[in-house]
Amino acid sequence: EGAVLLLGALTGDGANLLSREAGYLPALALNAPTVSDAEMPERFFHVSLNLDWEARQVARRAGDEGAKRIVVAASNSPLARRVQESFEKEWTRRGGEIASRIVVTGDLAEGDRIVAAFEKASGDSAFLVADKKIARFARPYFPQGMPVYATSYTIDPRADAVENLDLDGVRFMEMPWFVEADHPAVMAFPKPTEVMPIDFERLYALGIDAWRLATAIIKADKGKPFAPLDGVTGRIVLDGKQFVRTLTAAELRDGHIVARAAAE
Repeated sequence: EGAVLLLGALTGDGANLLSREAGYLPALALNAPTVSDAEMPERFFHVSLNLDWEARQVARRAGDEGAKRIVVAASNSPLARRVQESFEKEWTRRGGEIASRIVVTGDLAEGDRIVAAFEKASGDSAFLVADKKIARFARPYFPQGMPVYATSYTIDPRADAVENLDLDGVRFMEMPWFVEADHPAVMAFPKPTEVMPIDFERLYALGIDAWRLATAIIKADKGKPFAPLDGVTGRIVLDGKQFVRTLTAAELRDGHIVARAAAE
């Protein structure tokens, strides 16, 4: 019917299906399939808000900022465990040490246990991986002055300053959409007309970049090479079949999100 591109597949299963069914048209999946690049059609590409990739970027940033021995404080949810695994793989691959692993649950009685575990661990930094509620409870029991890293799983960039105060000082990687109001692409596109849940707004931002990438794919199909995209979800480059997003380093200060300078 005249289509020039297939665009969709927000779930991993959907991305796998699209990678199998695509081929007769260029295609862009909005999640990462589990098949290898070699198994994907020639004109199939994917981009995602994958927390695994984000966790690896946090591990690199922590190492660049001088962390050596990290304490991993994580909840027991399946998503938290997955993010923890991705972080630890990248962290150890780069030569970092895991000083200790602490389970955080948000239980009102566990504060003393967290304090004691940190004292025993002798780490120089921490990686906090838990949902926002558990993270806000556990963070005040971390050693004062210790650098603490997290992913967007733990941070709500639209929360007010009072809500975020317990996470003050936490460092994370975030899309420009929430951090860089003066970013050219962020200024160029309209905000949602209604307040929406933070996960929905992340998809809204992904939709902006997906449209721009779709346009680039169509042009590339006609022979024009891909150029890096300064997107609202990060700086995007093509690596094999994946559009890789490099996020902005950020930190919570006085309950507000601010961008961090490049690591020296």
